[in-house]
Amino acid sequence: MSSIAFSMARMQAELGQTDAAIKNLQDAKISSKKIEDKELKAEIHDLLVSLQDQSEN
Repeated sequence: MSSIAFSMARMQAELGQTDAAIKNLQDAKISSKKIEDKELKAEIHDLLVSLQDQSEN
């Protein structure tokens, strides 16, 4: 589930749908707590932080 939400968020970010991407990344972050994939968790975190920084500016 977290990988699907992450993929959707990446596409939304590319399309300029930042708010939707942030929502999907927040959902992905919650669901990633149940998995062991540290690389995916890091990618979710990094993209979320990046998009949140962009939306604040």
